[in-house]
Amino acid sequence: MSIDTEDSSAWSLKGRIEFELKNVDGGISATLKAYELDPYNSHTCNNLGLFYKKKSDLKNAIKFLKEAIEIDPFNTGAITNLAITYEETKNFESAADLIFIALQLAPDKKTLHFNAGNIAAEVSKQRHFERAIKILEILVKVDKENSNHWFNLASNYWVTKQLDKAINCFKEVERLLPDDEQTLVSLVKLYGESGNFRQAISYCEKLLDRQLSILNATCWRAQYMQADGRGQEAIEFMKSVIRNNQMNDHLWVTLASMYSYEGDNQRAAAMIVGARQILMEKGEDNDKDKMDFLSERQQHYHQLERK
Repeated sequence: MSIDTEDSSAWSLKGRIEFELKNVDGGISATLKAYELDPYNSHTCNNLGLFYKKKSDLKNAIKFLKEAIEIDPFNTGAITNLAITYEETKNFESAADLIFIALQLAPDKKTLHFNAGNIAAEVSKQRHFERAIKILEILVKVDKENSNHWFNLASNYWVTKQLDKAINCFKEVERLLPDDEQTLVSLVKLYGESGNFRQAISYCEKLLDRQLSILNATCWRAQYMQADGRGQEAIEFMKSVIRNNQMNDHLWVTLASMYSYEGDNQRAAAMIVGARQILMEKGEDNDKDKMDFLSERQQHYHQLERK
């Protein structure tokens, strides 16, 4: 390729061509010549950052990407590339702060949404919940039909105890995915946690109607009925379920907790005895964890009974 040796843009173009041809070293060499001729070109610095990142030379990648942003603070490509590089170096807080800036500058840039979503998920795993929330709040505004963003935002609100916001976001997921089991289960738990037991029961019934999480939804429905002040009705409901599922030890354990909630610890202990008998009849009495759990529960209810 014949070029004007004093033309920085020609060297920059040669660098991109070499890089596209998988000649990373050639791309770096040509782009460094462009940089020598014009060190204040943000796009040249961004390219150098990308090329060095491809070689796993993250120190130089960060150096040139920072220069690109110093020259042009509105270069969202360089900002995003530096955020991704920081993510690779486990500097999650800086990655989140940069991708948030990029989103503010170019909220409608589709390629940015994918990277922003990934970084938000990663910083949430690292327990930087507020940073994840800032990113996701922008993403759900510009991409309202993306259920993953709504779900992740809901989860971050939940872990930070912003229950009403979490509920609203999960309801957006439900709008998009009405049969999503994890979303419906989350709404059951959130409504229960917030004290809205009737709504929790309503979502238990949605699960049961869809044949999802049947065992848990049945037990939760009974427990939320009891929490809503319908203790005897809830116990009768649970007893009717057990009559049709005699060999399900989990149901007996749930009924035990419900009797204890009503202050009848003698019957609670008797339910645990029943659960233990079921495990023996099913040949599962060698399951040490289950048997130890039942022993602990039985002892607990006997202690409460003696008080």
